[in-house]
Amino acid sequence: STEMLLAFNNTDVAVTDPTTGNPVVVYAKDNAPYIARQLSTGAWSSTALPLHVVGGTTTKVSLVTVGTSLVAGWAETSGPSHLSPGRASVVISRSLDGGATWEIPVEATAAPVEADSVTLQEIEIVSAGTTGRAVGVSWIERSRVKYAQCHGRGTNPMICAASHSLDDGVGTSGEVSLFGDGSLLLHAVWESDRSGDPELRISSSANGGVAWTGDSLLAPAGATHSDVYNSPSGCIAGSGRLWLGYQTEGSAYLAHSDDSGVSFTFDQTLGPGLFVQPECVDSTLAIGWEHFQGSQLVDTNKTVGLTVSLDDLATQEGPHAMPNSEAAFSRVMTSIALSQQRLDVFWIKIDGQDRHLQHRGATLP
Repeated sequence: STEMLLAFNNTDVAVTDPTTGNPVVVYAKDNAPYIARQLSTGAWSSTALPLHVVGGTTTKVSLVTVGTSLVAGWAETSGPSHLSPGRASVVISRSLDGGATWEIPVEATAAPVEADSVTLQEIEIVSAGTTGRAVGVSWIERSRVKYAQCHGRGTNPMICAASHSLDDGVGTSGEVSLFGDGSLLLHAVWESDRSGDPELRISSSANGGVAWTGDSLLAPAGATHSDVYNSPSGCIAGSGRLWLGYQTEGSAYLAHSDDSGVSFTFDQTLGPGLFVQPECVDSTLAIGWEHFQGSQLVDTNKTVGLTVSLDDLATQEGPHAMPNSEAAFSRVMTSIALSQQRLDVFWIKIDGQDRHLQHRGATLP
């Protein structure tokens, strides 16, 4: 396709199917949402996801596992372009059979709004003494950070509660990353221009998104780079440590927090790059990003950046280009999926006017 996009850095687009153990990835092709899943034979099957409105369009699709089901989300415009102001609805769709079939999407917004940057996270909910699984949904709506909780027990249809704002309404907010531990703990980190230059703000919830802290400035201690922050993405390790990837002025960086997001410490420069995506499972940390040589504006300069640690970054492999791909350029929109057994890396390969979704997988020790 000449138009193929991964939402990549601020949200998950690839996961490991909890039933089969095989990778699954969502993407947008020609302004429509798609899913590709690896079958038991090793072959790949790709199908279009159902739209909420006939003729709807989108360019960014997110994916998360919720228990044994898959949930995809996106901002869908009912007009001919996803850029039509005021007409995008945040919608989610669920699969109960590993991605083979999908339910008709439901709206997380009460009506079409100016929405973008949809990100998803599995959460735990407790109702009438019963514990269940749900999905937290965050997005940017008219420069505000929004959050809603959606759930559907068993085969009951998904329903979404009313949304509320996470920021305090000052300045312009954008590019939100929602991440948690799969239980009650949630963090939302987003871009803000409150102080003039782009900065990062954070808000947290300890009860599955019912109540949130007031948003606060996120500035890693010990960072020697400029104070311009963009494109945050985070995950929570088994130890409770928060890992945060971000970029500033063409370089990719990593920071962490050991006090549940109250303060952050700068860790390292990953190198020249954009759109950092950390993924955590227990003590394993994998980080993918767009690595480039020369100008960051030229896609033919880009390859897949990757670093992996099995011990919470006490030691690590990298950072460098993905092994055996140092000279493989025209690779953009790096995204990764991590489980206890495997690491899967996805990217878009640019070949002239065409774009191809590509993949490499590895078994972890």
